[in-house]
Amino acid sequence: MTGGNDVGGTRGIIGIVLGLAAGLAFGAGGAIVKPLLESPGSSR
Repeated sequence: MTGGNDVGGTRGIIGIVLGLAAGLAFGAGGAIVKPLLESPGSSR
């Protein structure tokens, strides 16, 4: 970790990674929550 100008690039990469992670989280969350809402008995 040298720092300097690399910080800007690292922030950009982190932003992209967080964006992808958030997208996957919402997609997976929707896929998991939807069937649970459709069958309340299995949610507990």
